[in-house]
Amino acid sequence: MPWLILSILPNIDLRVEIAAEQIAIVPPTDERVIALRGEHPNLEQFLARFTGSHGRAVHPAVLLFDAQAPDTKRTGEAMVGIRNALAVSTVLQQTALELQYPQGHRILFTDPFDFYPWNLDRDFDRMISITPASMAIHRVDDFAGQPSPGSPVHTLQRTGIDRILLGEILDHWNAAYGQPRMTPMGRALFRSLNMANAAMRMPATTAATIFDYGRQCGLWISAFEILAHFEHGRANLANVFALLDMKRFHMRRLNARRYRVRYGGQRLSVTLAHKLYERLYRVRNDFLHGNPVTVKSLQIAQSGRFVGHFAPLLYRFALRNFLNLHFVPQVAPGDIQQQIAARFEEHGYEAAQLDAEQALLLANVAPADNED
Repeated sequence: MPWLILSILPNIDLRVEIAAEQIAIVPPTDERVIALRGEHPNLEQFLARFTGSHGRAVHPAVLLFDAQAPDTKRTGEAMVGIRNALAVSTVLQQTALELQYPQGHRILFTDPFDFYPWNLDRDFDRMISITPASMAIHRVDDFAGQPSPGSPVHTLQRTGIDRILLGEILDHWNAAYGQPRMTPMGRALFRSLNMANAAMRMPATTAATIFDYGRQCGLWISAFEILAHFEHGRANLANVFALLDMKRFHMRRLNARRYRVRYGGQRLSVTLAHKLYERLYRVRNDFLHGNPVTVKSLQIAQSGRFVGHFAPLLYRFALRNFLNLHFVPQVAPGDIQQQIAARFEEHGYEAAQLDAEQALLLANVAPADNED
């Protein structure tokens, strides 16, 4: 089947194929990309002309699509949908790992997944750029490409992605964009992912202010409320709590209702996840409604940590419940060997969830001196 290039992602050095039906995000070494580069010298020039700000070669990830794919899968919205699936699944996983094992070089923002504004036309003749700000055309032999300077080029391997979550979202992508009319669930999912992708962008490239972080909190609340609205017909704090309650946590202490919040004139007993979401919700209200705010408004009282650092973990829990993620053995276990194999398979399935749960407990622990 003929494959064409929709866009490239120069800030991602991808080491694994991310594939849905008739569309894929792949490394530049993918055999389909190599074949296209061999057939079209301008494409070879275009992809080879990327360097970092200090002259090192950059090898952009490539978004491919099957030329026979239906029009519904070739829209800008479909492109953004699969990009958001990868970006969100990556940042959720790496946030949980960074909180537990700080290293400082993980992918904690979605900016590196931005599409490059220039691409080749269908004839591989000229470069074109169409953005909300401008429309332009240029020759390839004058081109010097660079990744976004505000974000480093990140290497992304399979282990850096929440593979269970991504696989489920891609199944929904196939269903949502493979037909003319999207289901209400598909619309809610990809609308929420779009908002979460925006919430996980860097608050500012330089000189971030308290108001930038407050805006992030507002975007996060919208991402949760879109999912809750689909599940319960209305978006409010109680229905997000209900969404988070749809499945129990593996760690027993996260199911304990040891915290108190006030809502609707009542004092409620809630879990740690509820308490953190309620804090995020109050921060959103203060920032977006014009109430007085300080740096302390953004901090968790028990640890002094930024409440927004835990929003990706809460969102992973919400998506788990919204998508009804649960382990199903490929083969019904029979003898003891099959039962052992199934337990190992289940552990792999739940690994990202367990990482997120373990990281959530750090909300009540002050960061070590070597943490940022």
